[in-house]
Amino acid sequence: MRGAGWSPDVLARHYTRFRVRERLLLTGHSHQAWPDCGFDAQARAWLDAAELVDDKWERAFAQADAVRRGFARLLDDAPQRIALGANTHELVVRFLSALPLRERPRLVTTDGEFHTIRRQLDRLGEAGIEVVRVRARPVRDMAARLAAAVTRRTLDGRNPGGWVPEQKITVGEALRAYTSGNAWATFNEQKWGTLAPGRFADVVVLDRDPFAVPAESLGTIKPRFTIVGGKVVYRRR
Repeated sequence: MRGAGWSPDVLARHYTRFRVRERLLLTGHSHQAWPDCGFDAQARAWLDAAELVDDKWERAFAQADAVRRGFARLLDDAPQRIALGANTHELVVRFLSALPLRERPRLVTTDGEFHTIRRQLDRLGEAGIEVVRVRARPVRDMAARLAAAVTRRTLDGRNPGGWVPEQKITVGEALRAYTSGNAWATFNEQKWGTLAPGRFADVVVLDRDPFAVPAESLGTIKPRFTIVGGKVVYRRR
């Protein structure tokens, strides 16, 4: 489609109800522009249900097969490999149900996921599955990581009580996540992540005890020494 003279207006005629020729829609998730055929399909489904009642399913499944074949053509894939879902929640459940969690009970995610998958992962964590969360947005240093995980405050100051405060974790949980948890998530728990004989001697010595300072002061902790492979590579002056 991106040949000479390509223009986004080629698609605009399929989105007349959202008036995409008149305005820019910079929203994501469920608030992006929907094509006109989606409205027509909703109306068709309603009319089919009114006309056929319990006999509507044959027509519905036939339409689903047509949609699946259409996506397969676009993706150059086999129709049987295309999964359709009523919503993202259903697709997430399907995806998680296909994972061999008994053999590999470890899931790595970020702390910036939408509620659809975050809630599912929370339930799996309660059931004993190890869920390792990494930062969706990198921060400048270890102290900033601790402060972000424990307080959930945002840099713009608009969330003094923490953004999604129920996701706050303790200092101990944060330290384990960024040390032993990090190593475990990458299958390197026998190399680093803890101070033990035979492990890599990679250590950061802080100027204060993270367990002894108020949560709002965690971001002010500074490194005194950084040791990599048993050698001091940084010393604060």
